[in-house]
Amino acid sequence: MGQLAYYCAMESKDISVINGLEKGGSIANVKTAVIPGMLNKLVKGYHGFLDNLSGDVLTYDKES
Repeated sequence: MGQLAYYCAMESKDISVINGLEKGGSIANVKTAVIPGMLNKLVKGYHGFLDNLSGDVLTYDKES
């Protein structure tokens, strides 16, 4: 939860949570929550996978 609080306090940007109907979910479900066809549509720094247990927001970077 600390990372999410830091992000909200320091970045002041909107993010779009792509899993759990925008409420997040378990990191164990990342492979089933992110459909390969949607990866090209994700915007770096805007779309994120929210681990609702820890509060971590993970982003996808197609260039790395």
